[in-house]
Amino acid sequence: MKEGHRQHQREIDKQLARARRLDYRKQFQTEPRYIPPERTPEEEALAEAEHIVWSMQDTERRERAQQALGHLTPEERERHDIERSINRLKQRPIMSYRITLARFYRREYLDKLHQYDPEFMNPVRTGIEKRPTRQAKAERAIEQRGINPGVDEYGEYAPLWERG
Repeated sequence: MKEGHRQHQREIDKQLARARRLDYRKQFQTEPRYIPPERTPEEEALAEAEHIVWSMQDTERRERAQQALGHLTPEERERHDIERSINRLKQRPIMSYRITLARFYRREYLDKLHQYDPEFMNPVRTGIEKRPTRQAKAERAIEQRGINPGVDEYGEYAPLWERG
């Protein structure tokens, strides 16, 4: 009798957790995007001027960086690119984000990154290789359990790994 009660309680706990997930999805994944209030013509002109100044400063900054890179040898430039790519990956706070970014790199380039910092790149490469299998496994589990994401009336549900 106790085993049956535990199993029943476990099923209730599962259903409650599922209900919480569905409520979270309905509540937070379908919020409308922020729409700024109307601007006055003065505010609009100021924003346009700020954009122009910022874009000019950004262009100057990029030109200076290109000039500095122009003095490097091809080996130094390649090393600089590898360091910059590794730093971009390290700036991502979650491994999933790192894997998503690294999937855009060519295989040869990933090999170079791995040679430069193997300790950091090992989990990223493993994640790239295993991601399709894990996605398929998650989709199969959802189908087998008959879970309905419950967001049909709000829009189409996008799996976590497909969100941008």
